[in-house]
Amino acid sequence: MKMPLPWLLAGLLALLCASAPVHAQNVALDPGVASLARATDAVVALSVDGALSRSTTNGASFTAVRPADAPQALFAVAASGSTVVAMGDASTFVRSTNSGLTYTALAPAVGSFVGQISALSAQSSTWVAVGRRGSSIAVIRSADSGATWASATTVPSINGQLHGVAYTGSRWLAVGADTFGGLVLTSTNGTSWSTLTTTFDPLYGIATDGAGRL
Repeated sequence: MKMPLPWLLAGLLALLCASAPVHAQNVALDPGVASLARATDAVVALSVDGALSRSTTNGASFTAVRPADAPQALFAVAASGSTVVAMGDASTFVRSTNSGLTYTALAPAVGSFVGQISALSAQSSTWVAVGRRGSSIAVIRSADSGATWASATTVPSINGQLHGVAYTGSRWLAVGADTFGGLVLTSTNGTSWSTLTTTFDPLYGIATDGAGRL
């Protein structure tokens, strides 16, 4: 069932903030939220214009930690434990190891990668990011909590873009769109990918609950 974006964001925020510790903050979150990530000590929000904010008040208020006018745009953020990684255009990758309080810009994730990352997800120390490079779908993977990245070794040659990725507890799933509609890729290790199915309509996101259910 398709869900309006504002309802989806509200639901995600409620789930992510359920166990966050409370500290005083005074800065309201910009309403244009593109993505949320739950780190150990905070909820991290990425705005539609690429700014990163952080909340330790169960999402009641946020503090800006990276401005929107920083070099290149960010499109996706994810967290695992206290590690937060945000990615975007033209090899822009930033990483935090203190629940999104401060960030370090990383070297280009994969050599001269100049594509666009649309989404990323983490399962313990294994992270997967998806998007496009040129006109083709792209997948990159990290085995050290987002510190270094490498291209997935096997990815179907498809013109299009991947828009979402998630771990189900037993395998990774990535969704996106090609010239004919939507597509779903699957992988057990984040390195070797194959096409699971295609859909009539493009797919723009995927999410799982704490038990890995879609």
